[in-house]
Amino acid sequence: MYINTAWTVGDLSFSMKSNFSFKTMKQALDEELTKRVFAFCKTYITKEIKNRFTKEVSPDGVKWKKLSPLTVAYKKSNKILHFTGRLRRSFVISTVGSVLQIACTAFYGIFHQKGVKIRTTLRQDLWMWYNLFKQEGSPYPKSQRFINIPKREFMGFSKANKEEIKKAIVREAKKVERIGTYVL
Repeated sequence: MYINTAWTVGDLSFSMKSNFSFKTMKQALDEELTKRVFAFCKTYITKEIKNRFTKEVSPDGVKWKKLSPLTVAYKKSNKILHFTGRLRRSFVISTVGSVLQIACTAFYGIFHQKGVKIRTTLRQDLWMWYNLFKQEGSPYPKSQRFINIPKREFMGFSKANKEEIKKAIVREAKKVERIGTYVL
């Protein structure tokens, strides 16, 4: 799109033809703002998720439920959601158009995020009896017919997270506005 501008001062006239487009400029500034905000969000969200694993808390700061004695005995550790480290490393943050997507690539992440009650099979019952119960008691304990994985949220946004992202948007918008001033 070309912009034709003409001035007349007394007997003199000037004209200027330019391919400058306010629409193109606005789009470029919007893209720059989106790029800057997404870059901040990727770094910030990654840091927040890793901190939640370290502190063992939900996005709102609520401590995760403790591990069962059987899980502690099997893992030989009382660290929650830290068996192999795969879950903690499984986050992918990407952009699709103007949408920021956060995904957990570990298939079992949703079980911990939402909590789940899983019915065990006979084979699982026997394995637990042999490996966890050390062959004590009944091989089919009624209390172990289900495996309960409590809800331990690690993804999501707290009010503080949302406020920090809002502040970042304002901060980056001011920077982009200054860039636009220099370009014009």
